[in-house]
Amino acid sequence: MDDEFQSDSDEDLFRNPVYYEPAGRNLDLDRLDLGVPQGQDLLNVLLRMRKRVPVDKRGLICPDCRDLRGRRVHVYLVQRGGVWLASHYRKPGDKPISHESDEHLARKERVAKDSEDHGFRADIESQTADGHARLDVRINGATASSWATSLS
Repeated sequence: MDDEFQSDSDEDLFRNPVYYEPAGRNLDLDRLDLGVPQGQDLLNVLLRMRKRVPVDKRGLICPDCRDLRGRRVHVYLVQRGGVWLASHYRKPGDKPISHESDEHLARKERVAKDSEDHGFRADIESQTADGHARLDVRINGATASSWATSLS
């Protein structure tokens, strides 16, 4: 886990929602009581489960994945910079979970394929050089010197 995570501001921090199946409700990670009766006790129970109870047995799932994709995706709690977050869980080898629409995913694939069809290598979900952002599609084109040479 990356315990050195720092957000520029609270507005930059996106929290995945979390649904607690045994209680049949969403939890509010912004509140110490999680927005449920005896929530502080529940948080303590969930924290004691870490490294003892498998993620898929803790009862925490992503309500967005359930509602939008019809998938039951387990989440686990992680604390970064004093803030509790729900992180998607996937087993090694599982396909990464995406909240992007099917249309957005298809557009990214089309841009990458069109670029490659025209001789430019394209990488989907590529990290920027400084590591502060993730690009939907990075198109690797000619360098300035080779571009200038090819024009003459």
